[in-house]
Amino acid sequence: MSPQHHQGSWFELQAWLHSRSCVQAVICDIYGTLLKVSPPSGKSSHLLDYWCGQPGGTPQNLLNGRLADWVAVEHAESSQAFPEVDWVALFGKCFPSVTTRSLLARLARHHARQQRSCELAPGAVEFLTTCALPIGLCSNAQAYTLMELRLALREAQLSLARFDFSRSFFSYQEGIGKPHPEIFPRLRDRWELPSESLLMVGDRFDNDIQPAMQAGWNTWQITV
Repeated sequence: MSPQHHQGSWFELQAWLHSRSCVQAVICDIYGTLLKVSPPSGKSSHLLDYWCGQPGGTPQNLLNGRLADWVAVEHAESSQAFPEVDWVALFGKCFPSVTTRSLLARLARHHARQQRSCELAPGAVEFLTTCALPIGLCSNAQAYTLMELRLALREAQLSLARFDFSRSFFSYQEGIGKPHPEIFPRLRDRWELPSESLLMVGDRFDNDIQPAMQAGWNTWQITV
């Protein structure tokens, strides 16, 4: 059967998969797909407040601007289409006295939580608990993304063990982001499956669906 594109809810996807015996693996986007992104809770971060107040640290009121400047510099210097930056490395430039990557990742996650909050999207829990197929991830993500996903899964008594990380894609690790045309052929090679056996699930047509369709994958756009 030739690859197909459909759209709808997680519940409708689950029903559709029962009739698609050729699909052998599901690869999911994270933000806007597995995780519902909402406005921030308004809670401050004592950890971020502390380091923003240290000598040489970037004050809170200047942090977003400094980060945006560093992103613009790295994008301008990149020779890649759709370049991706490592936010942990950017936080190292904003907080030069912090020398451990784990602490920089925590600072980046605390900063992200001040910009938005995340929880599992409606229907995602039921899909993850009932889908019998292996599931990978393909996300424009940062080092703190999996912690955000882990915390959301924990609320539903699920864990990251549900996903195959050896056959996933995270933009910050590879220096490029969706919709770069190399990403889906690269993922196909990791799964060692024909393109028509793979299903990409995402919320954005431009980033998730269109490039996967061009690579010959089945696609499902989450619209609810």
